[in-house]
Amino acid sequence: MPSRSSDQELDEIGEAQLVTQLRPYPVEAYEKDYGPDFIVNLTDDDTDDSTHQNIRSDHFLIQLKSTGKFDSDTETVHAKLTIEHLKQYMGQPIPVVLAIYDDTTREIYWRVIQEYVWDTLTDENPDWRSQTTHRITIPRSRLITDHERLEAAINRTQSRIDRRRQRALNIGEGVAFTPEDFSELEEHAEQERLSYRGHKLLIAQQYLKRGDENEATESIEEILNADYDDEATVKALFAQIYMRNPADGEEAVEMAEFAHKARELAANLEMDVDQHLATIFQQVAALFVFAEKRTEMIATDRIQSLDEFEVPEYGYLRDELSADLFHDELATMNALTEELAALLDNEEYYAYAVALPEIINYLTKRRQLQVLSKNDPEPGDSVTVDTGSGSPKGAGSDDTEGEETTLNETHPLVKQAEQLADFVTEPELEANLRKSVGLYHYCSRDPEIATEFLSDARELAIESGETALEDALDDQIERIEDVPNPYDTSQYDEDDDRDRQEMAKKILEIQGIEVDLEDPPDPYEADPMTVMGYHAVRDADPEPLYRHCEHLHLAYSPSEAGKLLGMGSFGSKYLWCQHGGFKYGTSLTDMFDQFKSEYCDGCNHHCPRPDDWEFSKDLEDEVEVVRYDPTLKSRVVPHSLHLDGNRTRYIDTESDETVGEDGYSHDVNFMYVPADRDDWVVAEAQDIQYTVFTTNRDDVAAVDAPGFVDRYSKRWDIEIEYKMIQPMVPSIASRDYRMRYFSFIFSCLLYNLWRLVDHSLKVLVTEAYDDYGRSSFDERLDPLLPMADLLASSLILFMLSDGLDPPD
Repeated sequence: MPSRSSDQELDEIGEAQLVTQLRPYPVEAYEKDYGPDFIVNLTDDDTDDSTHQNIRSDHFLIQLKSTGKFDSDTETVHAKLTIEHLKQYMGQPIPVVLAIYDDTTREIYWRVIQEYVWDTLTDENPDWRSQTTHRITIPRSRLITDHERLEAAINRTQSRIDRRRQRALNIGEGVAFTPEDFSELEEHAEQERLSYRGHKLLIAQQYLKRGDENEATESIEEILNADYDDEATVKALFAQIYMRNPADGEEAVEMAEFAHKARELAANLEMDVDQHLATIFQQVAALFVFAEKRTEMIATDRIQSLDEFEVPEYGYLRDELSADLFHDELATMNALTEELAALLDNEEYYAYAVALPEIINYLTKRRQLQVLSKNDPEPGDSVTVDTGSGSPKGAGSDDTEGEETTLNETHPLVKQAEQLADFVTEPELEANLRKSVGLYHYCSRDPEIATEFLSDARELAIESGETALEDALDDQIERIEDVPNPYDTSQYDEDDDRDRQEMAKKILEIQGIEVDLEDPPDPYEADPMTVMGYHAVRDADPEPLYRHCEHLHLAYSPSEAGKLLGMGSFGSKYLWCQHGGFKYGTSLTDMFDQFKSEYCDGCNHHCPRPDDWEFSKDLEDEVEVVRYDPTLKSRVVPHSLHLDGNRTRYIDTESDETVGEDGYSHDVNFMYVPADRDDWVVAEAQDIQYTVFTTNRDDVAAVDAPGFVDRYSKRWDIEIEYKMIQPMVPSIASRDYRMRYFSFIFSCLLYNLWRLVDHSLKVLVTEAYDDYGRSSFDERLDPLLPMADLLASSLILFMLSDGLDPPD
């Protein structure tokens, strides 16, 4: 039996101590092949029971190092980590804690790795990614048994992770560009000018400068359609990338596809720099796609803030989508930073400068999203980030217990681009850098600096003959003069009477569902989502219906898709009058036309609302209340409900709780459907023969009624055929539905058992006599089918252990 080493024993002791010293928190092994060792959930005290705690959804990771080499008199402990591991930890969406167990003192000391990198390592060594290892020192005052301090640091770090991701501060983290590097740019520019002149082929460059993209595209595609691939093909793919605007979601996808092709081809041709650049552009395109999704979510949030579109389930679904998107964004940002670091490690400074404008354009987009999502204060406002400790900074806290910053702080990569613009000798590249920096400052509410950079870029565009760029910059400078604050909505006409239909169309367009109210979709050929979307937009504004009569009421009941979209009108609708009359369906507009002809014509209670009447908040609330109040919902469905003029099945949802005996009862719902057989007819309504079916299933929707009736019809056919076998029909006089149900199932079991025995005997005989019981053309008998029937009957009988109530 192999013996264990002392290091293994020490690791086991350290793990046991960690679980013991973190006893208030659940500690579980983190099942990964690399990185952290444990995952820990935070907890809250249970107010009802002091001996129990509630497990929170907040959690963090622990990397444990166990050692016995430290002198107990030293004031610090330390551990050496590889830079690869540090980069992995910085890429985590939750805090990562380095814990060092000292066997001499039997204590564990800790530090949150992300905070250490942000507040200490980056200041001491901004280019830390270029190293191979780094030693982290922890003071002995940081005992892991100080749970309050640990939890405050975890909460503080999680808040900073969210904030840094919101501002895309992960991009370029640990990547430094010093003034000494700037001096080499001119040499790189001379060597690579032909290759990296804005990544446009010389054959198409003049067309692009004049803004003639069609001619440029023809020249580029001529190279891409060649029978062979070479360096020119890679450059042509880069030209396609630069002709795309990633701020447009579809063009961002196209940009990612071209970048992927360029990356693979550059790898095959051993064009390392181009491979890095293509990967960077692919990651930037992916970030723009994520930003487009964020924009869609913000637009839906804004519409959800309106009472008539509010759906309670939307918040939960949105949080789930946002969390998944957050993880994807973080992984992409870290991959992008790796590529930037690789360019600097290889001293490819010019290529690094070429990559910056598109990255800064993404940072500008993120800046816009941050402001539009209301996570940004007014310009110049000072923001104190919540430390999670509940105490103000300076009240006995560490130097890292709080963070005060302004959200107008410029992103580090933008600062680099500002410096680079003064060193590059290529007018086109300098113009691109200054343009991207100028737009960033404009979206950061600094119009003066933005105008300065954009004006410099315009002069460079004139110098290099970039007519298209010059025109675009002229328009942008003029816009800044007219609207200094890009988020000033006063420039737009405010429409107090918001068009609910247009808002509903906007929600659907965000999801790729086009609705044209002038061109109704064919309900039999069009996509079901498009059909439902059409009705949702038509029915988005209930005001015209309320104007018709003050006694008229309606309610929306969104489907699961409607809840996900955040549209209350995407689903079923109820329409009823307090003096009689009810409609239920997916098209409120069609129902209203039918309702007026059936119930309103000649009605003595008809009372139109006055011309000066306005759609009030109370009526908006009424539209919402029915869908979440089952009691009220059952009251608005009258007993007289049968079916409407278009032969849609309807039901009476009021249950009869008197059905049953011996203290047991079950709900009964009545389904009124058109009669398919003459012998089913029980009454006539509007010249349509209908019948009534009952079911013990709760909350049967109108659209489900035909399916249930069809199922019951098939069951009756089976039962009738079964009753034709008289010896097997049970004889029971009890009216207890449970006894009759048991008798029926048990007799089915006996019948199938008899079939199995009979069939098995025949199988045994046919094995001995090949021609017994069958013709020469028949196959051998197989007991599989009778066995299946027997097992099915047995299974149904065993299910009765929970009670003898029959299924629906």
